Amino acid sequence: MRKYDDVEIASIIKHYHENFKEKIDLQMNFCLAQNSLKEVISVAAKAIDESGKVHFHQRRIEKIELEKFAIRVLGKEDKILAINAFEGLYKLIDAEANRFISELTVYDTALRIGNFLKIYPEKIYLQTGTKAGAEVLLGNLGDRKHLKLEDFPEAFQSQSLKDLEKILYEYKKELKFCVLWD
Repeated sequence: MRKYDDVEIASIIKHYHENFKEKIDLQMNFCLAQNSLKEVISVAAKAIDESGKVHFHQRRIEKIELEKFAIRVLGKEDKILAINAFEGLYKLIDAEANRFISELTVYDTALRIGNFLKIYPEKIYLQTGTKAGAEVLLGNLGDRKHLKLEDFPEAFQSQSLKDLEKILYEYKKELKFCVLWD
């Protein structure tokens, strides 16, 4: 069983709250400023902010593919309205993805739409950098797609899921210092 350095974990948490917690997400803010679900779906799936700039997570996806994705997700507007849990929203949006639309894009789109609808994740979804951080901390996760708060060392369990997800992403390299031994 892994043992953790609670002092190192506390240091990372403190640094995160002082430097990253309030980092502005322009795409999320733009989604939240929309007047209708239809508008939110469109800007969320295209991953754009008010100036039309694509979020850096989706920068490698051609704009035409994001536009096609947005059209497919828009076709599910009625089903989205009927959803009351993030996992259902995620699965619905994931079903509209193709080989050009990454898992991270599906998650980000679901997160943006979910925030507008006040539907939030109930677990940590393991996307690219977040999974890398979780594996540094917890070891090989295989094909797991998500984790619960209780899967993490106790020192991290006081964090919100949103904050823990950001910590895993932002501190993926530093988290190795939290592990004392296996």
